[in-house]
Amino acid sequence: MNFLKKIIQNNIQVWSTFFCLILGIFVLFYTILIDKTNSLKIQAELLNTTKSNTLKNIFLIKNYKEDYQKFIEPENEKIINLAKNKSVEELYYLVSDFYWISDKVLNNQENRWLKIDAFLTTDSWKSNPTHKIASDCEEKVYTLVSLFRNKGVVAEKIRMVIGDIFLENKIITHAWVEIYLDQFEKWLVLDPSNGNYWDENQQKLVEKKPLNFDFYLNHTYPVSKIYHIFNDQYIWDSNFY
Repeated sequence: MNFLKKIIQNNIQVWSTFFCLILGIFVLFYTILIDKTNSLKIQAELLNTTKSNTLKNIFLIKNYKEDYQKFIEPENEKIINLAKNKSVEELYYLVSDFYWISDKVLNNQENRWLKIDAFLTTDSWKSNPTHKIASDCEEKVYTLVSLFRNKGVVAEKIRMVIGDIFLENKIITHAWVEIYLDQFEKWLVLDPSNGNYWDENQQKLVEKKPLNFDFYLNHTYPVSKIYHIFNDQYIWDSNFY
């Protein structure tokens, strides 16, 4: 009797383990499917050139240009070549894979903005210890905006944002991309600086997987304060953020 009971218990354990394994695989594939579905929806909406009427109630467009808008270059030859045969999601991961490095290390000065032609050649700079294409957050962001604009994303649906965010219990000044989604009536954050980086303290490269393309669809970006919101055509009033 005890032998039979033991066999039954063992079978129950085997089937329980098998059931948990199948359930885990199902959840994994379901999560991947949902992420892919969201990604495809976002990309389709971005490439829809219809300008949303709701945008008029969200931001104030100013009719003048600022010097920092010149860093967004949709017609730059390097941008055109990078954008060929790639989806907007693939371009997000492409830029996210470029390394983050501080201006202090790369440029020997703080807050130096590089034009796209210079940024995309930083892998050959003597001051660059990564020997990879690398920069601070601003270059990665306006390169991504330029690529999206080149792919046909209308200026009303994409912008570069500079502001303060909370990071590891402190506030830092940062730059990121936002794209407008009509179906959700919200701006979705894309932060291409969440991937690979140069660790100054350890003096080494750190490989880091970037956040999923649709990560901030269901997560809140830790914004503290906004300074500038713009693209190559428009400037938004930060009071309407």
